[in-house]
Amino acid sequence: MFLWLLLQSTRRDMKEHMEHYGLYHAQIQAEGFMDLKQITEKNSHSLQHLLERANSLEVRVTTIEKTQSNVDQKIETFDERRDRVIRNESKLEHLEIQDMKKTADMVELGHKVEELQMEFNMAKSTSFGNTGLTSGYGTADYSHSANVGASSNSSQSIVTPLGPDFTTRTPYGNTVVASNQRVESIHSRLVELEHSVDRSLSSCLDQELRIQLLERATYNGILLWKVDEFERRRKEAKEGVTMSLYSTPFYTGRHGYKMCARIYLNGDGLGKNTHMSFFFVVMRGPIDELLPWPFKQKVTLTLINQMGKKHVTDSFRPDPNSSSFQRPGRREMNIASGCPMFIRLEHLLEGGFVKDDCIYLRVMVDTVDIPKILP
Repeated sequence: MFLWLLLQSTRRDMKEHMEHYGLYHAQIQAEGFMDLKQITEKNSHSLQHLLERANSLEVRVTTIEKTQSNVDQKIETFDERRDRVIRNESKLEHLEIQDMKKTADMVELGHKVEELQMEFNMAKSTSFGNTGLTSGYGTADYSHSANVGASSNSSQSIVTPLGPDFTTRTPYGNTVVASNQRVESIHSRLVELEHSVDRSLSSCLDQELRIQLLERATYNGILLWKVDEFERRRKEAKEGVTMSLYSTPFYTGRHGYKMCARIYLNGDGLGKNTHMSFFFVVMRGPIDELLPWPFKQKVTLTLINQMGKKHVTDSFRPDPNSSSFQRPGRREMNIASGCPMFIRLEHLLEGGFVKDDCIYLRVMVDTVDIPKILP
């Protein structure tokens, strides 16, 4: 009996112990699940935070790359401009030296012209008369031929100070016949020197024009054109004296397309007498054989309002089939293309575009997709 009670007590204790152990184990397992859930949620938050930081870093990297690309482009543009300035300075120095040499040559030619002119005037001042021969060196009187030991029927030759070509025969010292070969020779030399001076002046003017074009040329596809003396030019356009005006050339790059602008202040075509016409012109460049053709870059024409009001702007994309955008052949420039009715004349005159007797025009050519000829 005692053993049976002991056994029942032991079973009961074991059962309670097992129940307690099961509950404890379940509790521990539940607590472990809770801790694991908290750890998982914490890790999830940390992972989300890391992803957000990664995205933020990616955006910053992209921004830095864009900034670096812009900086590289600016550095490249700066290098190109610096090289262009150095080249232009070298060209200007060379042209200045040539100009100094031309000036010295012109001074020397001027001295020669003065000497020949004096000699020529001296030859022309020689007069022939019945009583004698007058020259720049004095008057020789041959009326008294007996004083020099000549008879009235004799003839004698006299050499003037101008040279042996000027010889005179004087039958009885009265009739004088002079040769003009020396005068003609001096005159021909004067004409030749005048032509040489004209060529030198023309060469100097050409060099000055080239210097001005080098100073004004741009290589970024943008032309800012100031048209001064507007009233006079517009009057000449109305009277048919000068119908159109051309701008200085500009380029899409150092090794790019060569272009210019053209305007008709009294209109052209459909805009004749009612509008100002504004055109874009593709010119023959030095390396056209290396550029892609036809010309396909977007062109934007702008008349700038000098009173702070709205500018007048028109844009177009070139027609690849138009001859205006093919590679120029032997011609210096293609046919102009643009806007014959760009702005009405009354709006041009009264809309704030004319100030201090001048207007400003701008041409912008898209240079983004132009392939680089040189790296």
